Amino acid sequence: TDQLTGLLNRSGLDSVLAKSGVRSAIAAGHVAVLYLDLNAFKALNDAHGHKDGDRALKVTAQRLQGAVRSSDYVIRLGGDEFICLVVDEDAQAAANLVADRICETCNHPIRFADHEAMLQPSIGVAVGKPGIDWETLLSQSDAAMYFAKRTKFDGPMLFSKEVMEALRRQDNKAAQAKVA
Repeated sequence: TDQLTGLLNRSGLDSVLAKSGVRSAIAAGHVAVLYLDLNAFKALNDAHGHKDGDRALKVTAQRLQGAVRSSDYVIRLGGDEFICLVVDEDAQAAANLVADRICETCNHPIRFADHEAMLQPSIGVAVGKPGIDWETLLSQSDAAMYFAKRTKFDGPMLFSKEVMEALRRQDNKAAQAKVA
């Protein structure tokens, strides 16, 4: 487990992924991955120090734990990045429910000794389909989160081909601007 938040860490995630029930759910497409990154976390850390940053991570971890169902998993990947692994035969509906709960619970300021901060997450969602492996799901949820963060989208961003195309176009424009 992650020492700061008490959530599963990357090693804990590996243990979850090794469970036969989880492997079967992934293979059957009965999972969704929500990838979260806290907006304004770096600014909080820079302005108020790591003590407040650590408190924000702990509060966020508690909020995420409260937003998921008992059958779901919350993992801190590192820094201010988290994932929620949602296991359900109707993964899309379950992901929508969990994402809505996360948005609701994270829509409140975190209070500190002398200030408060809103650290709403950018959320990317990838929903499994039969035959899609774990690495692909994680990559898709990360791409959707990155797109949500880039576009300042307020809410969960579902991975789609359109999201990938938009990211490619943005990356191509950035590469062309660098060359020019």
